[in-house]
Amino acid sequence: MFKRWLTTLLFTSTVLFAPAMTYADNSQTISFQDWVERLKIQALRQGISQDTVALSFLEIKQTNHSASFTPKTTKLFLDQYLGMALSTQHLAYEKNLLNHYSNILFEISHLFGVEPEVLIAVWSLENLEKKDKKTFNAIELMVSTTFNQPTNKQARDELFHALKLIDNKQVNPNKFTSDENGLLGSTFFKPSILRNYGIDFDGDGLIDIWNNYADILASTANYLSSIGWKPKLNWGMEIMLPEDLAIDTIDSNIQRTINYWHTQGVRLKDGKDLPLDGTLASIIKPEPFSDKTLLVLDNYFALLRWKRSPAFALAVGLTIDKLQPAKADEPATPFLLR
Repeated sequence: MFKRWLTTLLFTSTVLFAPAMTYADNSQTISFQDWVERLKIQALRQGISQDTVALSFLEIKQTNHSASFTPKTTKLFLDQYLGMALSTQHLAYEKNLLNHYSNILFEISHLFGVEPEVLIAVWSLENLEKKDKKTFNAIELMVSTTFNQPTNKQARDELFHALKLIDNKQVNPNKFTSDENGLLGSTFFKPSILRNYGIDFDGDGLIDIWNNYADILASTANYLSSIGWKPKLNWGMEIMLPEDLAIDTIDSNIQRTINYWHTQGVRLKDGKDLPLDGTLASIIKPEPFSDKTLLVLDNYFALLRWKRSPAFALAVGLTIDKLQPAKADEPATPFLLR
């Protein structure tokens, strides 16, 4: 009797604690299909329904590709990227978006405190290099990632976030695709970000950041607001430095008020005084434009939180400047939002 009880206990423990087990090399210790079965058990324990688990894992195939869940960063040099972003053709496309979706943009901007020009600049530049990019079955890619990297807790967590999106009927499971990094839709959100910040703006029951402009722009605004975008705050300006300013003050980690920088002799590029106030700002020299010096504010750093790429943040800032009505016909130079 004791022996049978012990056998039952050991079997139950194996099932119960199997999801927590990890392997240094799954290719030698467990098959992909056995790994999938373990993930199914874990998913059920996460509260995901049997129907969702069964359908999501149906005919899952192993891929050698693994998601990084890191926003893609352009491989182009900054000057090339800015050239593409600020091309006449691309700016005309963005201005057309501003006009075509003006009503939606006005409402979203009012609700989330992110200007229409900012939303269009961020979204369009994220998709600047989208042509010919491969797409993947998001669940299949994430399952393969957990198998290829069994100790990667983030990969497993993102998989469960993705499954919960499907289980809650927030996304269309038949169109649930990602890029090679496991990022979703044209906003390139991780599943966890989509769950927390995705917006079904048109009220059709789905958060569609793949094809629905209303959902794309509202989700972009909601996330930008959450990572620190401040309405009506300038992002940055081109400046000139006094000869005696210490070189080690040119550092994005050093923040001082604009008033302070003024007392140190910092002026706008044209020699005029800085717009004096107590807003914090940092001095940077963006590569490869070592001859240009910028005073950047909190909104620049919000753009860096969206995507850790100074080239992207600067391109967005320049594009915003060009899309502002009062500056639409002026040369593209980093300056203040109006």
